Amino acid sequence: MKFKFAGISLLTLAICSSAIAQESIKNINIQGLQRVERETALSYAGIDTSKPVSSEDLNAALKRLYDTGLFSDINFDTKGSDLIITVTENPVIGVRAFDGNDKIDDKILEAEVQSAPRSVFSKAKVQQDVQRILDVYKRAGRYGVSVDPKIIKKSENRVDLIFEIDEGPEAKIDTINFIGNKHYTSGDLQGEIMSKESRWYRLFSSSENFDREKMNYDQELLRRFYNRHGYADFAVVSAIAELSRDKTSFVLTFTIDEGRRYRVDDIQIRSTVPDIDVNQWYKYVTFDKGDWYNSDEIEKTVNELTEELSKKGFVFVEVVPNIQKDRETGKLITVFEIKENAKVFVNRINISGNNRTLDEVIRREFRISEGSVFNASKIRESRRNIERLNYFSKVDIDSERVDYDKADINLNVEENSTG
Repeated sequence: MKFKFAGISLLTLAICSSAIAQESIKNINIQGLQRVERETALSYAGIDTSKPVSSEDLNAALKRLYDTGLFSDINFDTKGSDLIITVTENPVIGVRAFDGNDKIDDKILEAEVQSAPRSVFSKAKVQQDVQRILDVYKRAGRYGVSVDPKIIKKSENRVDLIFEIDEGPEAKIDTINFIGNKHYTSGDLQGEIMSKESRWYRLFSSSENFDREKMNYDQELLRRFYNRHGYADFAVVSAIAELSRDKTSFVLTFTIDEGRRYRVDDIQIRSTVPDIDVNQWYKYVTFDKGDWYNSDEIEKTVNELTEELSKKGFVFVEVVPNIQKDRETGKLITVFEIKENAKVFVNRINISGNNRTLDEVIRREFRISEGSVFNASKIRESRRNIERLNYFSKVDIDSERVDYDKADINLNVEENSTG
């Protein structure tokens, strides 16, 4: 009784394996092995001949052998009490290369693909690698790319794998639309974001190339713009990128809710820390009653208060802004709460994701250093300084407690495309 694993249904497999299982299996003979050791194949099959072998056992054995990725073809056959497993091994990759990739360096692609020289060739793995290469190009703004893997058969069951790449044109931003903006024109808002519409005079700019991460950052830039001008309830409802049929351009649409504009009705400073007279700290507030709400001024005041409190010896305090809005009147109260913080010091500042930008370029933008007192407002200011470099599409900072009085600051960045 003979049957073949590759390409058959589980129902057929169960019927065939049931027929084999009707005979007693005493010995297992594996044929077709070249590189794989017999004991290795037997261990993957996992068939125990010391007890009756059921159809489920053979089903599982076939699946385990196929799942190793070592074999392209598997046959079961019986002769008396012998089970004969005939296999065809997948070839080994000799040379793996990329052809046609002028815009993306080989090293970047090598880091993405799993099919490597001297590894076992697998069609499934190659298809996954093709998708990874496509994803790399999409992140670089090339959505018209195509990847064709070429398999060149060699002697001794080896193959060369060549990924032939047609990079296609960069996907430009054709149009940027804003929906819901009543107080600012679309031109005003385009001036605030990183993404730009493709124009002939932007010959050396990458801002007109579509980038998903850049579009995400644009939403944050819009929020900051509106927050600086009094719109404390502003929100981006949706951000949609539509690719043209020829995959050469995008239309970006930001749907926004401006919300109400607020004026500052009152400013208060409260403290739960003994020995702090709140009245003497109002002079460090950088805005006045009657001003439009401005998130930048809120943050600037937090930094000013924190810095001056530190100079006066209150190093383990935190200034937390609390905004109380009245949507009916359009007035708000800003309360700066001074709270005592646990005595925590910065242990290490860890930077990751900067492949082209030197560490020292980033570190000089930090307003806090290793060994200094942990200060949340200075960390926020450091993040904004790094974002203003415009080197990165994403800047993430978080802290990690490593001891009862020490914490690491972890910075992860994603660099903008170089264009």
